[in-house]
Amino acid sequence: MAEPNTWQALLDAFTEQARRRAEIDGAPAPGPAPHPGATPAELAAAERRLGRPLDPAHRALLATADGWDGFADGAALLGTADLGAGPRHEGAAAVLADFFAESEGRFPAALGIDPDPAAHTPVGDSAEDGYNRHLYLNPDGAAFELRARRPILHPDLDALLRHRLREYTERVDRLMWGPEHGPWGRDVHLDPPPVDRIIAVMTALGRIADPEAPVQAGVPATPERLNRLERALGVTLRPEHRAVLLAADGLRYPGGQVLSVPEIRESALVAQHTAAGDGRRRAARARISRVPTVPFALAGIALLGVDVRDGRVHDLLAGEPVAGTAGDRDGTVLGHLLTECEGLWRAAGRPPLHTLCVPL
Repeated sequence: MAEPNTWQALLDAFTEQARRRAEIDGAPAPGPAPHPGATPAELAAAERRLGRPLDPAHRALLATADGWDGFADGAALLGTADLGAGPRHEGAAAVLADFFAESEGRFPAALGIDPDPAAHTPVGDSAEDGYNRHLYLNPDGAAFELRARRPILHPDLDALLRHRLREYTERVDRLMWGPEHGPWGRDVHLDPPPVDRIIAVMTALGRIADPEAPVQAGVPATPERLNRLERALGVTLRPEHRAVLLAADGLRYPGGQVLSVPEIRESALVAQHTAAGDGRRRAARARISRVPTVPFALAGIALLGVDVRDGRVHDLLAGEPVAGTAGDRDGTVLGHLLTECEGLWRAAGRPPLHTLCVPL
C-alpha cells in the first residue's frame, strides 16, 4: 500500500506527463491540478454513503488528492463527494454493470472477481472514452480497469496507477519522440543511433525475445565486396545501405531480413517472393528493372528496395514507395531498421538499453 507521501510523488509524475502532453499540443497549461486532500470528515462521510470502510490505499490517495479531473488524457479520479451517491458514482456503477453484462460474465471470470457490480468501488472514470479508463477496487483491495483486451487484476491501487502512469508516459513519449524511440529513450529522428549500434541492439534484443530463434547478423562486408556488387549491378549503393552491409552482410530477425550481398545479386529472389503465375513474375521483374533500386530487405512477403536516387525504400512487387506513420524516417533504410528494432524491444519486454551489454 502506498503512503500519502508516495501518492504525492505518483501524482507529481502524472502532472509532469500532463505538462509534456500540453507542450506537444501547444496548450498554455497542462490542465486542472489535483484537488486538495480530503479532510477526515469528508472521508468519513464517503464511507457512510458507501456503507463500508474505504480501502486503506484508496483512503490514503483521497487524503492526498480528493479527486482529479483529467489526470491522464481525459481520465479522472473520483473524489469523496463522488463516492456512494451522485451522478458520477451512479454513472461509474452503471458502466460496470453494463460491461459485465455485455461480456456475459467473461470479464469478471477472467479476473476471478465478484460478478456483482455493486461489490466494487469506483475509483476513476472518463467522460471522453466510453468505458475505457474506468477504474475500480475489489473488496479485498485488488484493482482493475475496464478494457476489452488482456484484462489485468492488479494487486492494489498503487500497482494499477503505476501501470497507468507507464502507459501514459509511453503515449506521451511516442507523441514527442516518434514511434521508434522505445529502446533509445530519445528522439531518434533528431539524434539517430549509428547503423552498427542499431544492429547490435537488435541482436541483443533478439536473444531475449526468442532465444531459440535469435537475430542473426552476418559477418560485415568489406568495401571491396561492395564495390564488386556495385559494378555487377551498374549502380552506386546509397551511403545508408552501404553502411548496413558494412555492419552486417545480411540480418535475419522475426518476420523479415536485411538481404546479404549474395541475396541482393540473386535474381531468383524476386521470383520467389512474387505471387504465383509466370505472367505476374515477368511483370514484377519488368517493373523492378524500370525503377533504379537495389533490393534491400524482406518484410513478411514484401520485397523492399532502395531507390539509388533519393534513398527511399520501395515495395518492389507493389511498385510503390513504402509509406506509413513512422514520421520523417519512414520509408528509409534507417527508418526500417529502427522500426524492426522497436518491435524486437517490445517483444523482449521493453528492457532498458543499458541492461543489454551493448557497447556504447
